[in-house]
Amino acid sequence: MFQNTLIVFQVLLFVLVSEALPTSTALMVTYISLGLILILGEWFFPQYEIEGGKTAGFTWDILFLAANRLVISPLAATATQAVLLPWVIAWLGASLVGNMWPSVLPLFVQVILAILALTFLPYWVHRAMHHNAFLWRIHRIHHLPSQLTWMKTAWGHPLDFLLLYVSSGITLLLLGIPIEVAQYVFVIMTVVTTVNHCNIRFAYRSRHWFFPGIREHRHHHDIDFQSARCNYGTTCLIWDHIFKTYNGSPAINPSIGVRGTVLGKEGSVGRMLFRNLLLKN
Repeated sequence: MFQNTLIVFQVLLFVLVSEALPTSTALMVTYISLGLILILGEWFFPQYEIEGGKTAGFTWDILFLAANRLVISPLAATATQAVLLPWVIAWLGASLVGNMWPSVLPLFVQVILAILALTFLPYWVHRAMHHNAFLWRIHRIHHLPSQLTWMKTAWGHPLDFLLLYVSSGITLLLLGIPIEVAQYVFVIMTVVTTVNHCNIRFAYRSRHWFFPGIREHRHHHDIDFQSARCNYGTTCLIWDHIFKTYNGSPAINPSIGVRGTVLGKEGSVGRMLFRNLLLKN
């Protein structure tokens, strides 16, 4: 209920703000407002007490948030449009690329279809990261925190986010999803992925079919490596249900992270981003 209410609020806020400001500014305003709401929620209604205090790990949080939102995201957009798109056009032909979207459908239906389309390739990329040894060394940084907060959403190796962003970006360009549809999808996906990492106390639903809840994503962050191989859809669970990787068990392992790793001893940026690729666990 909390997540769905927040989705509606953020979409309405975006609509109102975008009437007066450019789209990019309106998206930034909605993201900042989302952060403020979740900061207050985690401060006054925490599900778990944060070891080391509520601001523990804040420096790393800011570093990853700035790097992956302000650098990697636009880099992925550039790489997709300048490098991958010409290759896809040469492979499929210019007549197909960007001309397959059913724009005649109602906006609400288009948004749902776009969420399904834009989460398909990321589902498989994310799943591969938990089954391929080298990709896991990239992705494991996202799983290092032993406690989740909303800012842990942005935790991750730049290559991790680059792969995920490009996989959804090429789908957007290939299908020709209109910007007026994509902007609503972006707002919704941002709410869902961020809420899934937050540390706010509220009642859990027994099972989710479309948008994942906090419980599903805590299963995915389980400290047991095999148990964490589930719920790869961070913004949509349909593909998990279809491909049998969904875990909606009411029993949650309170221990999350990477077994044998102490986050505070991960060290410098160099170790976090480069030496991680050489680790075996």
